Amino acid sequence: MEEIPEQPFTLEEELEEEPIVDFPSRKNKPNYGKSPLVEPSRIATSVTPKTSSENNPVPAQPSINLSGIHAGSLVSHKIFGQGEVISIVDGLILVKFENGEKKFEFPNAFHQGFLRLE
Repeated sequence: MEEIPEQPFTLEEELEEEPIVDFPSRKNKPNYGKSPLVEPSRIATSVTPKTSSENNPVPAQPSINLSGIHAGSLVSHKIFGQGEVISIVDGLILVKFENGEKKFEFPNAFHQGFLRLE
């Protein structure tokens, strides 16, 4: 059986034995929001962006004569193979390939190299 101490244990004694830790005050923390991070005189009022031609000149596209393309013309695609133009309407060209019909933007499909005139 345990022996009971003569004096009961108190919470005050436990607190007195532990060291007191001093936390830094809030006065040492930066005060965001009350003073500007950048002086207003250093903020640019207008910025002139560089145009894409200054940064990356676009190579000239080879001229492709698209005047001969019409319904019935034969075209070629790298994946779909040879096909026949069905129609050209509202900036789209419809081509019938062996595995089905596909729509492409016209004339972009030729300029970007997706289609070639046979």
